[in-house]
Amino acid sequence: MNKITSLVQAQREFATQEQCEHYLEQMRWPGGVVECPRCGSHEVTRLSTRKKWQCRECRYQFSVTAGTIFHKTYVDLPRWDAVVKSDKGTRWNGGSYVLGMASREGDIKLQILNKLRGEEVRRVVAENVDYVQAFYTDGHKLYRKMHELGPHHYVVHQKAWVDGDVHVSYVENAWSLFKRGLVGIFHHVSTKYLQDYLDEFCFRYRHRHEKPRLMDLVLRSCDSVA
Repeated sequence: MNKITSLVQAQREFATQEQCEHYLEQMRWPGGVVECPRCGSHEVTRLSTRKKWQCRECRYQFSVTAGTIFHKTYVDLPRWDAVVKSDKGTRWNGGSYVLGMASREGDIKLQILNKLRGEEVRRVVAENVDYVQAFYTDGHKLYRKMHELGPHHYVVHQKAWVDGDVHVSYVENAWSLFKRGLVGIFHHVSTKYLQDYLDEFCFRYRHRHEKPRLMDLVLRSCDSVA
C-alpha cells in the first residue's frame, strides 16, 4: 500500500472506484478479512460474484465500506475528499472509531474511542452516563459486558431491527444526519479536529427544535467558558 504524500498523488491513486476500494481494503484488512464485523465470527468467505464478503455463521454480507463513514453512501468514493494529513501522516477519516450514545429524551454524545475494544466502550459510557434505566444496543460483541454498568437489552439486527421497546433508532437517526452533514457541509474532517466536529453536531442536534434561539445559546456557552 503506497504512502500518500501529496494531493496530486492522492488524485492519481484514488482516480477510480476500484482503486479506492482496493486501498480501503488493504488499510482495513492488511492480512485479509478474518472477522465478521457484526458477530465477530472468523468464518468469513469472499463472494466471487459480488464485491462483498459473507459470514457463514450469521449470514451477514458486508462490503469494504461497512462500518465506515462511506457506508451506504450514494457518492462514488473518488468524489469523497476523505484523505487528510495528520500529525502521524496520511490516514482516512474512517480510521477513527466513534461511539454514539443517545437518550430517548433527545440528548446525544459522540466520542472518539482510543481503541475498538469492549472495555474502552464501557469506559467511555461510564464517563458520560450517571444513571439510566437501561442500555439498548445492537448485538455486536463490543457490548457483551454492558450489563456491568446497568440493565442491558440488545437487538440482533440480522434477525430484526426492533424487538418491542428494544431498538437503536435514536442513535441511528443521529448518525444519518451527521453523515449527510459531513458530505454536504464539512466535506472532509481531519482526525485532529474530529472531536470538535462531533461536539458541534451534538450541540446542534440537542437544540434542533430551538433554531431561533441557537445563536443566543452559542453566545451563552462562550460566556460560560470564559
